[in-house]
Amino acid sequence: MQGKPFAIIMAAVFATLVMAACAPGAAPAPAAAPATAVPAPVKPAAPPPAQTAVPEQRGKLVIAVGSLGEEIWIPHRYNIVMDPILFSVYDQPISVNFQTLAYTKEGVFEAWEVTPDLKTWTFHKRKGIQFHEGWGELTADDIKFMTSTMYRPDTSAANATRVKDFVGKTLEEMNKNMEVVDPYTLIVRSPAPQPLREYYWSNLGSTSNLISKKYVEAVGIDKASKRPIGTGPYRFVELSPGVIRLEALPKHWRKTAAFKELEVRVMPDKSTQIAALASGQADIAEMSAEDVPSLKATGVRTIGNPQAYVSWLNMRGQWDTSRPTYDP
Repeated sequence: MQGKPFAIIMAAVFATLVMAACAPGAAPAPAAAPATAVPAPVKPAAPPPAQTAVPEQRGKLVIAVGSLGEEIWIPHRYNIVMDPILFSVYDQPISVNFQTLAYTKEGVFEAWEVTPDLKTWTFHKRKGIQFHEGWGELTADDIKFMTSTMYRPDTSAANATRVKDFVGKTLEEMNKNMEVVDPYTLIVRSPAPQPLREYYWSNLGSTSNLISKKYVEAVGIDKASKRPIGTGPYRFVELSPGVIRLEALPKHWRKTAAFKELEVRVMPDKSTQIAALASGQADIAEMSAEDVPSLKATGVRTIGNPQAYVSWLNMRGQWDTSRPTYDP
């Protein structure tokens, strides 16, 4: 990557980093559905305008991280350390404008409606979105399948409880409440009002990275966890000790990435990350405010976010009544 590397001084930043790596253009106009009233019938929007000129892809963006966690990338095992991979390889149903934090109709769902009681949601999926490596078109069946994985006994995603609030406490209830009308229409009937439904199916909610039902059923969920197949701007290439390599699609339905390669390198020690930034071996790393003096001493450009904070602490396993660790 050309120019000086920089460090981001904030928490939970990787969704934004991936957006930057894709070099987005002007932000789309906000067009979120009202949460307390029935929108007028929405005709599914036309596909996003074709890119008049696909950017020339060049170079490699290197992100330094402290850990890759379990080195699996599947929604029902979500952990925040997965973000550099998940937000690059997968798409989410609802798109968010990160400048305004408004929901937009530029994502996988191009339109949706909700009843006045906030219980019945109808989603319209954009046509033509393809999974990597020839695994076919993303359909409403894949979205329902992704939701079903949240009921697996090995689920550790903290937001799985939110999914269950939305579609039912059991897999049987989920199958009853989620209706695939056709490949592009999905109706969800929730047992209770869901004013935050858009959030949990957006690229802010971290519970809805869209996986291929066909691929998972063909290779098994363990292999699919190690070699993720999605519809995002980057495809998974390989995992070697401490390094993950991704490659940009030549053309992506939403926004073609400007960097040809994305590499995530594990550097557990902060001093190693700072040295890598200073020497040009890494382009981006996540740092805390305590690291700023050391960063500035090496000439690394820093970008701070004074509004960053940790909003909750998840004690995994304690919120599920079926687990021996359950502790309300």
